[in-house]
Amino acid sequence: MESTKKKKMQFPHPVIFLLLLALLMLILSWIIPAGHYMAIDANGVVQGVEGYDTATGTLIYDDAHFFQESAPARLGIWAAVQQIVNGFLAGKSVIFLILCAFSAITLIEKTGALDAMVASCVRMTERRPKMAPVMIVVIMYLMALWGGTGTLSYEEIGAFIPIFLLLCVSLGYDPIVALATCAMSMGFGFASGYANPFTTGTAHNIVGLQPLSGAGYRIIVLIVTVGFLAFYTLRYGAKVKKDPSLSITADIDFSHLRIDEERKATKFTPVRICTLIALVIMVGVMFYELMFKGQFIDCCTALFLSLMFIIMAIRWFVPLIQNAKAGKEVEKVYLPSDTIRDWFDGMGQAALPAMIVGFAYGVSNIMSAGGIKDPMIHAMVGLLGKTNVYISIVLMFIFQTFLNFIIPSGSGQAGVAMPIIGPIAQGIGMNLQSATLAFNFGDGYSNLLWPTAYAVMLPTLAGIPVGRYYKWFGKLFFFTCIILIILLEISLIIWQGVY
Repeated sequence: MESTKKKKMQFPHPVIFLLLLALLMLILSWIIPAGHYMAIDANGVVQGVEGYDTATGTLIYDDAHFFQESAPARLGIWAAVQQIVNGFLAGKSVIFLILCAFSAITLIEKTGALDAMVASCVRMTERRPKMAPVMIVVIMYLMALWGGTGTLSYEEIGAFIPIFLLLCVSLGYDPIVALATCAMSMGFGFASGYANPFTTGTAHNIVGLQPLSGAGYRIIVLIVTVGFLAFYTLRYGAKVKKDPSLSITADIDFSHLRIDEERKATKFTPVRICTLIALVIMVGVMFYELMFKGQFIDCCTALFLSLMFIIMAIRWFVPLIQNAKAGKEVEKVYLPSDTIRDWFDGMGQAALPAMIVGFAYGVSNIMSAGGIKDPMIHAMVGLLGKTNVYISIVLMFIFQTFLNFIIPSGSGQAGVAMPIIGPIAQGIGMNLQSATLAFNFGDGYSNLLWPTAYAVMLPTLAGIPVGRYYKWFGKLFFFTCIILIILLEISLIIWQGVY
């Protein structure tokens, strides 16, 4: 008799998971009484009861006096489907960015430029094996520092994941190391908020703090947390290098990413050099526009679209010039139509993560339309302000962590949470810097945890099953939370004194 093995329970497909989450929110809209906060201005005049108008910077969200409860909204299936469609419309900028970015990176891969760059790194680490982990750590801190400015976020970093996949797998690591090297390190830097105008800046403005106040301690937070991330990742990476079967993706074929002896010999050609120069210039322009001009998703999308046209010209004209000088065909000439076909190949690879973004926005829309978003917030608020500062700051951190599931937008969270947290902190004698830090921590680090944020999109971009990502990241998140709580308690001592 042929023996049968029990199948292990597997995490559902990312889209199925988000659909199940949407169904859960739909069911909750029939159970949880609907509610909303009344928005009032500084004079106590009611501005309305639908949505949050934070444009004026004067609105506040107060306690139960300004919270109205009604019967469950009982959202219908057709209404839920419409909210998912609206989610795709709301996330159209991010979706188009993903499509353009992946297509541009695919074009770069087609030129062999990334192979040449990674081959160079691999040859260097073969001569100096200890350089590989050093390289990873340096990249992590650079990504974290950029992320801490708020000008590099999860939407933009997704475009660079294929590059780091190629690099890390070629160095003997696996996709989870690649994800940690770029996206997680950027996220940890973003969460520190040392110079983030969208989270820290908005929160500081609401509670009346100077924009960059407390930046020194936040930089210490970045150094400590990214250092722990690097330790945790490289410890895992060393095990994978020694025994590839220990990788969480050991049974998944990533051989197309590995640099074999043939690919290791890949040299830089004029086309590849020009392509990499174009990429570096594009990243430089992106940094300048994000950092100094305040341009974001639309600007990044335009830059990746422009990069496609530049690469099209490089693949067409550079070989023509090179071949003319040599008197023979040295490099293949790619016509614009060839580049367009490669462009759409990359767009096909981006289809799944783009769909995930739309469905994630849809889940959030269902929560709002079902009238369960504000009641959830109101229930969590009830836990705050009833204990001493050392316990309350932990509860604030937990509150923000769960609030990020409901409202993934950092600046949106600040508009909702800080008018609540600020008065509570002042009422119990907590320094507003510590309260804002708790907001940063809860918002920033849980972006890598919640499916309504980026916990589904990022591993999907890296080819990692979501369930395995959670298995790896769950432990990291637990230990990181312990470190964060310690850092919060230290902040109370530094900024406020012991009492």
